[in-house]
Amino acid sequence: MKKMALLLAVSVCLLTPATARANDGGFWDMLFRWDPKFIGFGTDFHILCLDRAGQRIKGCEEWFTQMPHLFRPQSIEHDFDFNEIRHEVNFRVSLMWSYGDIVADLRSGEESKRIWAMKLLGAYYYHFNERWQLGVAAGAIPVFGGGIDPFWRGVVTPFSLMYSPPGARAMFLRVEESYITNKITGAALGHPLSAFANNGEWNLSGTVGFDLRRIGRKRATP
Repeated sequence: MKKMALLLAVSVCLLTPATARANDGGFWDMLFRWDPKFIGFGTDFHILCLDRAGQRIKGCEEWFTQMPHLFRPQSIEHDFDFNEIRHEVNFRVSLMWSYGDIVADLRSGEESKRIWAMKLLGAYYYHFNERWQLGVAAGAIPVFGGGIDPFWRGVVTPFSLMYSPPGARAMFLRVEESYITNKITGAALGHPLSAFANNGEWNLSGTVGFDLRRIGRKRATP
């Protein structure tokens, strides 16, 4: 069961572009309630990890070094124990693309062009244990492509909860509630005749991902 769960997580996340993976982990990301709707992939770069005593944990960001052991998790070794982490500061990068109609009031014969967005966030997580982490984040969402003039929106995430289910320690689930700032209009999205307009709003997002730091063993010190 553990091997099947790990294989499922790895198979999903390996579909990400090479530039959207780091630290031998990645995730599937969605914006559910923001218009337009986006879906895509991303990764967290682990900038700083501290233990219970506030001491820095070296080697928290592993930079792809565990990827050769994707299908041999028993061979994974780390310079630290994931359970040692109490505080974690990350830089998150997600690459997402729109799906469905960009605006609801498209004119007859008019089609929506695909547009792209990125989540660029700084995040802090407190580790209760290896299964549960609670955090906050803030950053920006640049929007581009599809013939539109690039623009961006701010994002503040006061609630981000991560959970790793039993029997699938490499996998994590994340639920976030974020506030996306500033007004967005149909004209900004490439549809100048659309009446669509949306001010800042709350957005629920869900994530399924994997992080190979969560499995394996600590490397023996010489």
